Amino acid sequence: MKVTAAQYGQALYEACQEVGDAGIDQVITNLLQVLEADDALDVYPEVIRAFEQLAATPERGGPSAQFGRSQHLSTAEAEALNTVAAARASVHEGVSEDLVGGVIIRVDDTVVDGSIAGALARMRNQLGED
Repeated sequence: MKVTAAQYGQALYEACQEVGDAGIDQVITNLLQVLEADDALDVYPEVIRAFEQLAATPERGGPSAQFGRSQHLSTAEAEALNTVAAARASVHEGVSEDLVGGVIIRVDDTVVDGSIAGALARMRNQLGED
């Protein structure tokens, strides 16, 4: 049975969780020995990507993305958003009655305000500063 890069990544993640920081070097050494024995050293970069995705999931302390809009996303928009962001963040959509138009995106501590109200406030500040 051929082991996939995702399966190696899962095993690497679980082994690192078990041994903690002190044993990670040995876990990596063991992984490389297994990959060599399985003639699978070429999948090492994919294994690391799979490991990083597991380590960055929201359940394990990874980022959480929140999207506030004046109306619900269409099915196509929601599917596209989940396809792009779900592997890296937990996606939560919300409808805000305060938004006239645009979108506000929050990823952990970073906020991107693409709302009409936000744009007007930025213009008001610029006009007031000049």
